[in-house]
Amino acid sequence: MGNIGRSSTGCATCRKRKIKCDEARPGCRRCAQIRKPCPGYPHIQLDLRQPQPGPTAATIATPLLPTPLTQVRSTLGPLLQLPTTSDPSLSSPALPPALVDVSPGSYLYDFVIKDEESDDFTRSTPSYSGSTSPQSPPKYDIQHQAVCFFLHLFCFQAGKLYSFPVIDFVPLILRRAPGNSPVSLAAAAVSRLTLADQYSGTDVRLQSDHEYSNAITSTMTSLKDRKVATQDATVVAVWLLGLYEAINSVMNHGRTTSRHPSAAFRAQSRSDDVEFQSHISHIRGAMHLLRLRGTSQFDHPQSEKIFRVFKAAIQMRLFTLNSITSRDFGDRALDNVYTDEHEIVPSVTARRTSVFFLRIARLLEDMKEFIFSPSSKCKHLTKVTAGEMGKEESSCETLDKIRDFIDTGIRMDRSMEHWSDREPGWSMLDVGASLKGTPWSLYPGHALHYFYSIWVFLYWIRYLVARIKLYEALIELVKFHPARRGSRAAQMEKQQIASYAGAFQDTASKFIGLTAYALGDISPAGSFYSSQPPVGGDHVGSEAHFSYHQKRRLRCQQDMNVVAAMQLVIPLKSLRRSEWLTGPQKGAVDLAIGLIGDGFRRQPWLYD
Repeated sequence: MGNIGRSSTGCATCRKRKIKCDEARPGCRRCAQIRKPCPGYPHIQLDLRQPQPGPTAATIATPLLPTPLTQVRSTLGPLLQLPTTSDPSLSSPALPPALVDVSPGSYLYDFVIKDEESDDFTRSTPSYSGSTSPQSPPKYDIQHQAVCFFLHLFCFQAGKLYSFPVIDFVPLILRRAPGNSPVSLAAAAVSRLTLADQYSGTDVRLQSDHEYSNAITSTMTSLKDRKVATQDATVVAVWLLGLYEAINSVMNHGRTTSRHPSAAFRAQSRSDDVEFQSHISHIRGAMHLLRLRGTSQFDHPQSEKIFRVFKAAIQMRLFTLNSITSRDFGDRALDNVYTDEHEIVPSVTARRTSVFFLRIARLLEDMKEFIFSPSSKCKHLTKVTAGEMGKEESSCETLDKIRDFIDTGIRMDRSMEHWSDREPGWSMLDVGASLKGTPWSLYPGHALHYFYSIWVFLYWIRYLVARIKLYEALIELVKFHPARRGSRAAQMEKQQIASYAGAFQDTASKFIGLTAYALGDISPAGSFYSSQPPVGGDHVGSEAHFSYHQKRRLRCQQDMNVVAAMQLVIPLKSLRRSEWLTGPQKGAVDLAIGLIGDGFRRQPWLYD
């Protein structure tokens, strides 16, 4: 039979070299052998080389040379607008350097910041040993392939499909970093973790844990040198370690490992508290590094963008994982992050949302400090008679303080009524498209809302999380009420708690309803990308009442917006711990986390 020919499905590099491509995932072995990034396959092009002319390449690809400040500002989107060099606020960082003494018993990262020095954060002077001269590569470099997959998943895919280039500075940092650098090891560990569930057995997952340990060791070595510790690559490495913990909590969500035959695999099952502490240790490490860098980090556009992106993320995580009844943040470390005088926001509405978030954060810190102070205990009320109770309560400073906190919180919340209606494009829109034929027809509560812009979504996340934490704190304050005033007063107290719980649950429902949009399955026009028939695959969920066929239908053919979806993970994990969610809402939270994990599991197979 004659050769009828067919179009090549191999990568562009192999086609150019006129050799057979093995089409391995996430990159071919031929490219690994010549130490070049695999550009991917025809349906989704993975380009790690020089950017091509055109608006798409300018937005997605990372240039080899430092990007001018004006060009970086044009690609950040409204959330990450940078000030001009003439802006007087540029001379003062949002986290000013100060004398900080961190106890190694509390944190993984131990810094003593005594002064501010001007460093070149982009210069590569690694403190670790290892030759950087070209060496003969192995036949298959799994770390190289893992990093390629990481770049596609977290950097290029978000910018190319969703115009969401939040961490587009990472490719350049990884390109300049040697393979044994902390940032390369951390990126490889994160990527290997996202690939772990694609293979049978536990070898890949255990290998990702091994790489994670190596990345921590390498990072701690780099932190011993102050000049290396303040470089962009070190800050990104510390952040990636925190990202590893966040993804690990998603991938292990709902997974029962107590009876697994492998002792090493059983050890991976950890409580939410342990996961939070591991994640927060890295986040606080990144926070202290940003403070250590001082105002000099604003001299380079890449360093400044790293500061803006990570500062916003640190604010959200520390705030979400905080609780007024927990001593985890008793040193008021959050005050070092909640500084609004240097917030760069694109509009009045954005400014208003940021101020609301920061004020709620400070209010909750004041509540925490009050609850744990000795003066908050009104022990004399337990010794008076019922007839004297009213008189004693009227003069109790603790009750006055509690009422003041409650009134302040309610007043802040009411001041935000209709806040998104003052400018066009800021409203949370209800999904009007038909759910029929989509995976969300079975779970409509996860596909309630969408936005015109992914950047507006980030501000709404801040607003919803702030409102959730506010009413959760108000409930705790009412429960903390030390008075004993009879059955009528107790009934009024229950009604007050029920009112706050209702506001909490209503806001939580709106937050859960953003799942489909965050996963990237709703377009800016409000239509579903997954209207085509879903593909097969087992969904790892946590709700036993979901049938096998229902779980299969959750597998749709749309690339996940990884960066946006990860914004939901920590708030969802925090919601899961709350006692004020309804039963259906707890199941919806579990399913939302499972859907995000399922999105990671299906990513490699969408290249075909």
